[in-house]
Amino acid sequence: MTTEAVAGGAAGVAEVTDADFAAEVIGAGLPVLVEFTADWCPPCRQMAPVLRALAAEEGERLKVVQLDVDRNPRTTHAYKVLSMPTFMVFRGGEPVRSMVGGHGPSGGSWRRSPTCCEPGHEEIPRAIALGGFLCVYSMVRDLE
Repeated sequence: MTTEAVAGGAAGVAEVTDADFAAEVIGAGLPVLVEFTADWCPPCRQMAPVLRALAAEEGERLKVVQLDVDRNPRTTHAYKVLSMPTFMVFRGGEPVRSMVGGHGPSGGSWRRSPTCCEPGHEEIPRAIALGGFLCVYSMVRDLE
């Protein structure tokens, strides 16, 4: 695992590879949010601030990493990733949640989708809509 992000990705969010995916994700003691990303993917770049913030805010209970799909085809194919960005949460070595897509900043602030978060979570500062109906925080908020 390197601390260098995928080119154009989230600086400060570690990159995993085919070679270290098993150790860094499957064998991790914490739940792991993996963004399957690519250098050529504008929505992936738009999600970089979200991943950085999530890693900073939830770092004690959640590991956040990126995997470049072009440089790591074995893992990409193993998890049948076809679109970017794809987000998967792994817990106990197994994928437990996944979603595809991302929405980034609009007019300098993060957009919230009215269907993004469940009632009572309007105050969540990183309520970023993914896939048009879910948000990153909702995906990882109840992981233990």
